Amino acid sequence: MIQKKMGKNTLIWLSLLITILAIVSRFFMLTEKPIHFDEGINGWFSMKMNQMGFYKYDPQNYHGPLYFYLLNWSEALFGQSVWTLRFVPSVFGVASIAMFALAAVFLQPFYIGVAGALLISPAFIFFARSGIHEMPFVFFQLLLGLSLYEWFKEHSQRSIMGLILALWGLILLKETFALTLMGIVFSALLMGPKFWKQHLSFRLVKPLGDRTFWKFFTGLLILFILFFSGFLKNLQGLIDLFKAFMPWLKTGTHGNGHEKEFLYWLQVMWQAEPLAIWGLVLAVWGLLQKKSSELRFFSLFAISQVLVYSIIPYKTVWCLISIIWPLYFVSALWTQSYFRLAPTKVWIQGGLAAMAVLLSIRSAYSSSYRHPIDFDHPFVYVNSTYTVKELQSYLDLQEKIRPEIKTQLMQVGLSEQWPWPWILRSFENLSYQVCAKEILHDAIVYLCEESESDFVERQISEPYWRVRAPLRQTRQNSVVYFKKSIFAEPPSATAELINSGESK
Repeated sequence: MIQKKMGKNTLIWLSLLITILAIVSRFFMLTEKPIHFDEGINGWFSMKMNQMGFYKYDPQNYHGPLYFYLLNWSEALFGQSVWTLRFVPSVFGVASIAMFALAAVFLQPFYIGVAGALLISPAFIFFARSGIHEMPFVFFQLLLGLSLYEWFKEHSQRSIMGLILALWGLILLKETFALTLMGIVFSALLMGPKFWKQHLSFRLVKPLGDRTFWKFFTGLLILFILFFSGFLKNLQGLIDLFKAFMPWLKTGTHGNGHEKEFLYWLQVMWQAEPLAIWGLVLAVWGLLQKKSSELRFFSLFAISQVLVYSIIPYKTVWCLISIIWPLYFVSALWTQSYFRLAPTKVWIQGGLAAMAVLLSIRSAYSSSYRHPIDFDHPFVYVNSTYTVKELQSYLDLQEKIRPEIKTQLMQVGLSEQWPWPWILRSFENLSYQVCAKEILHDAIVYLCEESESDFVERQISEPYWRVRAPLRQTRQNSVVYFKKSIFAEPPSATAELINSGESK
């Protein structure tokens, strides 16, 4: 075993180092990226919770209540900011790695392998630093995988409790938990009768149901009911949970503007996740291994997840981390077996793995730190531009200098308005009338589409600063106007001053 070769103290220090690196990599430069489309929506849901006093679960939203409560509670502690929007996913990103790094001190090298892969994964770094549901969701997927692995090893009560906690978290976060469960059931069925008898017999579970177990189960059940029912203020939410699957299935099969080709995930992995590609090769090889049932099971599961997510037309890039973590499990299981291989095979496989690791580190640095928003990178999807970040900072500063502007009229007349409702959350007099229909008189800020600029500039009656730039990836230029009598300094180095009634 690796503990005997390395020593327990070495493993303790290695686990601690991995955990520290996880904290640094998940929080360093956390606010560098401009706010994402979905981050603005999630922040807006948290604002609505403050008004209502609870989260009203909506089956059309395709997301459970847990993340919104965690975000709302973190905002209560730290205030509303882009940093706070990303705090919860970053914490779960660190916890995902620490869960395996700390387990390695007492158990097997498999855990160090998983922790190391998660630590350097470009996708896990990037999306753990994004204020969306995916990282908390994948934390519970990883807990599910960890608990399954432990169950295969020792059939303990701890592993059963881990499985229940993982399912609890998955259901409370996203309806896509169904894809994970389908993959596990499918893989278990293909393992055959010998595997079923060894690991799936009821006689193994029955003795584990003691008082501690039932207290744990009851506590999770009560919390589950409270979260979905809005802490008993929206009992309809418990029924709506079961209604969510029909609209979710319809969206998944039709794409709804997010359609991608079958090979999309392989293309993304090839571009940015070399360690996942290596894991996929090992997973195919793992299907042939008769001696290790754990390796065959996780190889089946990893391949099934790649296939299922590839078949579904609806593809958003952050789902990548739900696909690749089983590949990291497979890589770690193979790494554990290296200690029993002949030296020649160790050098060959170790060399290929090292190359994948180095390429992953390079990709992670480029995507999350060197170029956090590179619109040619596959991880960057429907994201705001740096112009939005610049204008957001400008408005925040102006509000601090002159709080009275919070009550003055602003017209958000864009055809796609997110994330502006969250960015402008402290301003009290907002109109979302589209500029093409009507220009409201005397607004201090107008946000409009570039195609409407001539119409807008014929309506305004005094000088305005004009900023012309794309505000979101893949969209055409927008135009933002700031009234000069209110904003004496230009909002951007690219701002132009236009006079009243001027038409371009």
